[in-house]
Amino acid sequence: MNKKIYLQPFIYSALLCVGLVIGFLIPKNASNKFTEVLDIVNRDYVDSVGDDLEYQMVSKYLSSLDPHSVYIPAKYYKYAQESLRGNYEGIGIEFGMVDTQVYVMRVVMDGPAYKAGLKTGDQILMADGVSFQTTDISYKTVVESLKGFANEVLVLKIKKRDNSIKLYEITRESVANSSIRAAFVYKNKGYINFSRFSNNSHQEFLKSLKELKEIGFETLVVDLRGNGGGFLKEAQKIVNEFLEKDQLIAYIKGRNRKKDYFYADGEGIYKTGELVLLIDNNTASASEILSGALQDHDRAKIIGKSSYGKGLVQETYYFKDSSTMKLTVSRYYLPTGRSIQRNYQSLTDSLNSDTFYTLVKKRKMIDGNGVHPDIEYPMDLNDSLEDAIWYVLKNNQTDKFVLRDYKKVEYKSPKEFIDRFTVQMDKVKTLLGEIQRTDHINLPVSNPKFIQRIQEELRNKIAYNYYGTEFFHYCEVHSENWIDLL
Repeated sequence: MNKKIYLQPFIYSALLCVGLVIGFLIPKNASNKFTEVLDIVNRDYVDSVGDDLEYQMVSKYLSSLDPHSVYIPAKYYKYAQESLRGNYEGIGIEFGMVDTQVYVMRVVMDGPAYKAGLKTGDQILMADGVSFQTTDISYKTVVESLKGFANEVLVLKIKKRDNSIKLYEITRESVANSSIRAAFVYKNKGYINFSRFSNNSHQEFLKSLKELKEIGFETLVVDLRGNGGGFLKEAQKIVNEFLEKDQLIAYIKGRNRKKDYFYADGEGIYKTGELVLLIDNNTASASEILSGALQDHDRAKIIGKSSYGKGLVQETYYFKDSSTMKLTVSRYYLPTGRSIQRNYQSLTDSLNSDTFYTLVKKRKMIDGNGVHPDIEYPMDLNDSLEDAIWYVLKNNQTDKFVLRDYKKVEYKSPKEFIDRFTVQMDKVKTLLGEIQRTDHINLPVSNPKFIQRIQEELRNKIAYNYYGTEFFHYCEVHSENWIDLL
């Protein structure tokens, strides 16, 4: 189908959407000028401006306000919402592109693909008639070919690891997409890892916490590293599990929004136990409210790196063509009154002008720009070494190694996997040699710490691809040493 014809309905609806957006955002005396400029550019500009001019103009306008006000076209809205739901429609796989070939990198346990017999390392040759065996295959094409709605049948042509070719007809279903990536007890520490705050995160948290309490632990560790946020109400419910009645969780206020306070109701199930939170530079938004509120009340020990610094409230506006706009309307404030929001016009400056102290122990807080940990971890971070490790882990040769050289063996538990499996050192060195020769680079192969980290990270990657998130995070906790700081 001609691309322009395909996009015409979107373009027409986008024009309506832009009118609504501009009518809302831009003063009345400016809206006519916007329309005139759009018409002139479309008619007279020297080069083609493409079919998404309206989207570009609206996006540029919103981004000039702040980094978090955005316009989402209708075709992307469904995918943008998937991460905030407790499930998604699909077959339950993660794929990767290795040298322009498409492979199954992970199969979700008990999902449609798992039940059909797909395995990590299978090569996807074709999906619903779309061939993936071309050198110019794009990530977007693969996503669009694999995605679809529940009850639709996806036909896949698969090359197995033994080089046999098989056809699969897999009916898409609603696949569980839990926000909790792992929950287990390790060395008498209960550990729960949150990826985001979706629409049922609180219930998932309660279930995991109750299961861990039955096993027994001394300290609860909630890992918020890499948690970019999500639904604030779910984060508030989780904070509520740790605080006493009428303790303030957070409040919001904006130029045209009333001040709104959120308090704990005293019904939480873990109000007195020892609590530790792990954060990093990618801990953002709702996860910063959770960690910041507990820090203000001296309820939790915070370990890690300073968080991202997003303390803005967005409201969603829906348009007739199903596109949406997220517009910043308020700011979050923590119980002490401090804002975690970075000054996005000068990222080194804080928006706070006062000095803040925790509410119980009266500890002086580091000023603004996110939540700052009580204990820095890791202390000895070597950026150049971390960059080299990251380069290896994201390298095509590494993906080939994981898919080619590992044959899955069943383990009863993550602990058994840790105890019985290791990546042989000769294989580690062979892989690093291949990367250096192929990419014409030098890696710090004479550094023992680098070699050890690569060996551990390869084990962790194999755990993720073949055994899932529970095994992966258990391996990560095993290879880290923050537990010594508790």
